[in-house]
Amino acid sequence: MDTAQQIVMQAAQGDFAAIEQRLADRLKPLLPVGALQATWQGLEQQVGAFQAQGKISVVQTQQGPVHVVTCTFERASLDVNIALNDADEIIGLTITPVGTIEQQANATYEPPSYAHPERFQEHEVQIGHGKWVLPGTLSIPQGNGPFAAVLLVHGSGPSDRDETLPPNKPFRDLAWGLASQGIAVLRYDKRTKVYAANLGSEMDTFTVKEEVIDDALEALTLLRARPEIDAQRIFVLGHSLGGYLAPRIGATDPEIHGLIVLAGSARPFEDVLLDQMTYVLSLSMPDPVVRQQQLALLKKQVELIKDPNRLPTAAATDLPFNVPAAYWLDLN
Repeated sequence: MDTAQQIVMQAAQGDFAAIEQRLADRLKPLLPVGALQATWQGLEQQVGAFQAQGKISVVQTQQGPVHVVTCTFERASLDVNIALNDADEIIGLTITPVGTIEQQANATYEPPSYAHPERFQEHEVQIGHGKWVLPGTLSIPQGNGPFAAVLLVHGSGPSDRDETLPPNKPFRDLAWGLASQGIAVLRYDKRTKVYAANLGSEMDTFTVKEEVIDDALEALTLLRARPEIDAQRIFVLGHSLGGYLAPRIGATDPEIHGLIVLAGSARPFEDVLLDQMTYVLSLSMPDPVVRQQQLALLKKQVELIKDPNRLPTAAATDLPFNVPAAYWLDLN
């Protein structure tokens, strides 16, 4: 019996403490024993008692391999999807209709109607230097330059250059659409995706400067060095967290011609996080008592972020997602 099957059996037997012990540190605040138990019991209320495990497969996704265990309940069959890191710790845990993960992994990207690949060329580039070199793609229109250019800056999480969420690739859509209209576009894989395995030793001092800003500035340097690009007409387009940080990028590099903010927030990041998690927990935790316990914990963590006297010495375990104080101090 492999690790994923063991985890499913522990859930079926009610051994949620054992599952909690398998969680990676960043998931432990989100899935304490009570939340795991409430989620499983709520599931059984909907589809009946667990009966048996069936097919198990490993599906390769954009985020890495996912172990999919198809389970039979009294009134339905569902997939329990478990992502593990190299230490066999749980880094992802979802329950979906049978075949969902495989369908998403095999979904085919379809370019938007406004993309005309014959109007531009794409070049593989490297952004930065030293230990954090990142692969990227520069889309350059056909014809005589120099061209205005847009740099795409990601939102939260370990995104690739296309901000892929199968089958969607919104950054590729933007790049191809703009390049079709005569505007060059640079996009790149995020540091937290390319070097996820190397960041553990950096986490105590890791901030949005390392996560986002430094690499965006390196990308701007690359654009200005290209003869096809008009260095006086370079724009930064930030999505979500990238939009939140766009003014800071602009303040650091005043030669940027303009900033474009997509779904960025003008509110403190921790307030946005609280609203997002309130919504997510309303969907994923059917037990209102457990849900309110989780929200109370998160609100307490947000209050700590807002306290300038306590935050500098706060332990990562007392902060959302075990993200250390240095990150929140830099963000705010």
